[in-house]
Amino acid sequence: MKIAFTSDIHADVSPENERVPESQVPILLRESPDIFIVCGDVSADQWHFEGTLKKYGRLTCPKLVVAGNHDLWVENEEENSIEKYRYTLPKLAKENGFIYLGVEPYVTGNVGFVGTCGWYDYSFRNKGLDGEIPENAYKTKKFGGRRWMDAVYCNWSSMEDAEVAGIMNESLKRQIAKVEDAVDHIVVVLHHVPFRELLTYKNDPSWDFLNAFTGNSKTAEIIRASSKVRVVLYGHTHERKEQSVGGILAMTHSVGYEWEWAERGMNPKDSVGFFHV
Repeated sequence: MKIAFTSDIHADVSPENERVPESQVPILLRESPDIFIVCGDVSADQWHFEGTLKKYGRLTCPKLVVAGNHDLWVENEEENSIEKYRYTLPKLAKENGFIYLGVEPYVTGNVGFVGTCGWYDYSFRNKGLDGEIPENAYKTKKFGGRRWMDAVYCNWSSMEDAEVAGIMNESLKRQIAKVEDAVDHIVVVLHHVPFRELLTYKNDPSWDFLNAFTGNSKTAEIIRASSKVRVVLYGHTHERKEQSVGGILAMTHSVGYEWEWAERGMNPKDSVGFFHV
């Protein structure tokens, strides 16, 4: 089974990002994958989210998507991120030809696909800097001139980040259990980072502060508990990376922001990854 994947399209941030699917679709049509997966951060606003998914309509293979943190941003205090995650985004995905992972798994042949957005509980922070970065800085998502913008645009009502991470982890655990006896292979699809080993730590408070918002250690435990998981796809870090962690291949192949492309050598025409399972 040939699988294509991408992430972090961010169609709402620039005209160049908005046009990314137009570069990807000819490649996908030429390569003819059996599955196409978007690992989150399509767009913060629903208009671009829907319009971006619609651009992949020429692909006849099953198309899967998980939400990213930007997809869960809301425009006013009356909107709720958990409602957007559970109801609004699944509806928009279905209406535009995508299968939304995060609620139920997807099985084709002997392969099961499970996924969630994932979230963070600050367990990926650099604990060696706990004396320099106060605990409250992670809760407010503000430190040394840095601001993690989920603090402004996500609305989880009264839930703390650890509670959100717990909801995502329970969903992932349930999905794996649901397909484990029925398939030979499980592909985990996340937006957030699955393993701490994939991150770069510099012992620089300004840099390492942001690592706290990349994932959580419980997700890794859930993934490692299943012998049928051999591949994990993710996004969020705006990288192109393949790394084996404890015998599990973790891969990301992000689009990223237009202003990062030259600096990171990331061409939008090379923003789709492929692998076989």
